[in-house]
Amino acid sequence: QSGKRRFNDLSASVGGCNSRTLRDRLKDLEDLDIVRREIVSENPPWVEYELTERGRELASALSPLAAWGREHLAEDALSTSIAGSGGE
Repeated sequence: QSGKRRFNDLSASVGGCNSRTLRDRLKDLEDLDIVRREIVSENPPWVEYELTERGRELASALSPLAAWGREHLAEDALSTSIAGSGGE
């Protein structure tokens, strides 16, 4: 995704990840120069994250892999579900 995102937006988009884990992962990505963190306001606290140039390059490289996973892993999950329900 492009553009700046607030922490709560990122948290909602990943789902199933607690806030501490997400914060730790974002810090790791910031240390690797993949994500940039910008403090917009101290009071109320407001932080935005965005991909750096390096992060955008990584996202472009991973995009085909993600597409493959959505296509093939969804097929595997469907066939496993059908087999498990006795619907063969």
